[in-house]
Amino acid sequence: MDKLSASRIVDDAVRMGADDAVCQVIREQCQQVRFSNNEITAAKEYNSVKAKIFVAKGKKKAQFTLENVKDIGEDLKKSVKFLDKMQENKDYYGIAKGPFAYSKRICDKSIAEADAVELAFRAIEACEAQRLAGVLYTKYQKVDLATPYTESEDERSFIEISVRAFENESSGHAVNCSSTLKGFNGEKASEEASDLAKKGVSPTLGEKGRYDVLFTPLCFATLFSSGLYSLSAFFVDSGISFFRDKMGEKVASELLSVANDGTVNQGIYTAKFDEEGVPTQRTPLIEKGVLSNFLHNTSTAVKFETETTGNAGLDIPEPQNLLIKEGGNSVDGLIGEIKSGLMVTNTWYTRFQNYMTGDFSTIPRDAILRIENGEITGSVKNIRISDNMLRVLENIYATGKGTEQIHWWECEYPVFSPYCLVRDVTITTSTK
Repeated sequence: MDKLSASRIVDDAVRMGADDAVCQVIREQCQQVRFSNNEITAAKEYNSVKAKIFVAKGKKKAQFTLENVKDIGEDLKKSVKFLDKMQENKDYYGIAKGPFAYSKRICDKSIAEADAVELAFRAIEACEAQRLAGVLYTKYQKVDLATPYTESEDERSFIEISVRAFENESSGHAVNCSSTLKGFNGEKASEEASDLAKKGVSPTLGEKGRYDVLFTPLCFATLFSSGLYSLSAFFVDSGISFFRDKMGEKVASELLSVANDGTVNQGIYTAKFDEEGVPTQRTPLIEKGVLSNFLHNTSTAVKFETETTGNAGLDIPEPQNLLIKEGGNSVDGLIGEIKSGLMVTNTWYTRFQNYMTGDFSTIPRDAILRIENGEITGSVKNIRISDNMLRVLENIYATGKGTEQIHWWECEYPVFSPYCLVRDVTITTSTK
């Protein structure tokens, strides 16, 4: 199993009749620690080897992942043969040809040997609320990639923690993640969650209306992440992006600048190459409110008459790390800007009623703080945000100094986000 070779698999696929082939052999070492009520409840370590394989003949293509690699030769033969029975995909234009020059990356291999239980205990001990629950993950990967045109290896690592603190019936949520042990601080997440839980005690029922809303980095990253599909050229071409037909136009406040960066230090999805073997790069997406690029793989780039951005997804171009440009305001300064509004610290169940226009709703959870005349005066509960993503982006009024990397199960791709103050956000409440 350890001798599994991506280049050998690609050579075999071409010999069997494939025109294009991509193979990634991924070896992983992972740890997971779960805790609740200030106690460790589960600790697991698991290693795996899997092969992600893509084959194409003409405009017919298929991809699959094998975790049982003992019979990989037979499975590969069946897959290449099966291509003859498949329909052509008119939007497939091949994979990147290369060859490519890859930059050197430094991977923190010590994450593989980190004492995850001890790190979780430290977070528990830092809790200043009544109870803490959460999960800590570590992952170290060795990725061996090959195509008929290029081959390379990469090492990737990350560590992340997601915690929820409880004070009476109030809760606060925080995360912390990094590609290095040095950049990780689980105690900080515990302290932040505890502080929010204490501030959110004794909430009153929220009232519907238009409010100025200060989104914390965790909340804004989670909300923005839900709309990232609209920056992928695949969804633009499919007609279900709220950025379609808006290239070069103003789509947000001039305070908003967003870039995808697959090379950024500390980014937990930083990688040497994408799934076609193209070196990752920094790509501006929104610059001072103006839409400047979409995310591309080779096929979408050909169709859009541009260059790949190094974001394959062999089917769908995907982001790596999203960077939202910071502002110059302190958190206290942002709160001071609000006469009557809310600080929303977390949200979930974000759903789009219309993917093409960006109409959405989302349910804030954990501490929702009331702000009056520039001061936090209490907390509210049972509200929903029902608005339009483009309108929210256009109504960004101020942003905070500094960014935080956010990633958890409601924020699929890592987003480096500042605090964001948005004017006139539509708040609705239950009809019951």
